Amino acid sequence: MSLLRILMVASLVTPALAGNDKPLPPLPEAVTSFGAAALGDHVYAYGGHSGSAHHYSTAHHGYAFVRLRYPGGSAWETLPFDVPAQGFGFVAHGQHLYRLGGSQAQNAPDEDERLISLASVARFDTRAGAWQPATPLPEPRSSFHAAVVDHHVYVAGGWLMPADGGDKTWLKTAWRADLRRWPLTWEALPDLPAPRRAHAAAAAGGRLILLGGMHPPGATSSAVTIFDPRTGAWRDGAEYPGTGDMKGFGLAACVRNGELLASGFDGGLHRYDVSSDRWTTTKLKPSEPRFFHCLVACGQDVLSLGGATRGGHVATVERLKPAPVEEAARGSDG
Repeated sequence: MSLLRILMVASLVTPALAGNDKPLPPLPEAVTSFGAAALGDHVYAYGGHSGSAHHYSTAHHGYAFVRLRYPGGSAWETLPFDVPAQGFGFVAHGQHLYRLGGSQAQNAPDEDERLISLASVARFDTRAGAWQPATPLPEPRSSFHAAVVDHHVYVAGGWLMPADGGDKTWLKTAWRADLRRWPLTWEALPDLPAPRRAHAAAAAGGRLILLGGMHPPGATSSAVTIFDPRTGAWRDGAEYPGTGDMKGFGLAACVRNGELLASGFDGGLHRYDVSSDRWTTTKLKPSEPRFFHCLVACGQDVLSLGGATRGGHVATVERLKPAPVEEAARGSDG
């Protein structure tokens, strides 16, 4: 190839590579306990909690529903908002995004706090640009994540904060619905071995994996619990290898090319092999440890969005580039 031809090719390729390394635009507002997912060539983010920790009101909800083209997007695009919620399930399937349950503040900032759990489910058609109500969850629940395994969306755990202001109920129940069928029909699954909330959820190896969270009356946990649809049973996995008093509380997880990645307030990015029940720690670390954030896999990249650091809520979006498992085994991760 001639030198001129080489220079011409380089002029076409270099800007694209450089653009993929530029800092990503922050979320419209600093939020925790929100939803995020990748679908097609966009990353979507919805709702959450924008107030300081443990302060809840109608003014402290995140009211943004946005998407960013990835790679190459320079600004978040505003989409039609549905209902304010935090601590809900948010998944992508086909051309749709689904919001499931969550909690909602009913009080103004100067009133006593009234938080309730929601049973409502809705899906957003990315082609039509509109929300459509779906069959509600069999029971209201919040403080959980959802995941899609083999076209089925799974919800498990969380807790129920009743509208009458009564005691919260920690949940062991689990449900799934086939996203290929409309309207949705919820099918009961075996209960969790123990109630939990504030956990992450992901799908890998044809299984549902719940990671970390809390067990009643409020103890943080590094437990990993796995449901295999083929056996219809739950089993224990290897504990999340986080450190510190937060352990696995408020974890985020995603699956990239079949491998499960998780991060939390310990500041590490860890990968889990479901078949061998083995954790390994990558050499990558986000610039700031965060929790109640979201991890989203986009091709070979992983985006860490929002959440809270020791300094409070953040809106930053950080790009992480874990090496493939084969390269990581040779010591070239990160």
